[in-house]
Amino acid sequence: MSRFSELLRGNRNHRFTWTGQVVGEVGDHVNNVPESALALANTGSGLVVAGILIARTICAVLAGPVIGAWSGGFSSSTAVFWAWPNWTGRLPEPALSGVDPDDVDVHDDLTV
Repeated sequence: MSRFSELLRGNRNHRFTWTGQVVGEVGDHVNNVPESALALANTGSGLVVAGILIARTICAVLAGPVIGAWSGGFSSSTAVFWAWPNWTGRLPEPALSGVDPDDVDVHDDLTV
């Protein structure tokens, strides 16, 4: 544990990344409470609540390793280039080179 503490104290980028991950995970878990309560209130079935929790978990368990291995083969700049339209709704400026941004449909086909 002391080596991990040293890593967090000594590496600012890792500390920020780790803190962001922790905050995101806490938010996901906090979201489970009202979501489960809403499902239980509307259906009265614990089976529905269990199905929701299983569906959320199974996606991460099955898709996470596959997507992680697949995306690990790309450089960081390639990953950011293809993720940019999802963040902003438009292509990065260098990709537009002489094309009117209003004429570009970024949700057409973004396969690699």
